[in-house]
Amino acid sequence: GGTTNAIRLSVGTETTGTTVLVRASGVGGTSSTAAIAIPATGAGPLVTLDIPFSLFTGTADLTQIGALQFEINQDAGQDTQIDSLQLI
Repeated sequence: GGTTNAIRLSVGTETTGTTVLVRASGVGGTSSTAAIAIPATGAGPLVTLDIPFSLFTGTADLTQIGALQFEINQDAGQDTQIDSLQLI
């Protein structure tokens, strides 16, 4: 095995200004969050977006994540797509 140090998404959105907030829940009620802009792809193919663990702030031990939550922040009527998720 290797070391996991990021979350990889295959993602796209219609226009600029969309972000994803990732909340990692750890043991004992701890949590950490990271926010990153989703690249605008329009009608084009999705892109790979890596979210390094170094972007996370908070108290969760990122080697022992119990749950991940994703919150998409975008304008009303806009479409965003997440096709896949990997830990890398």
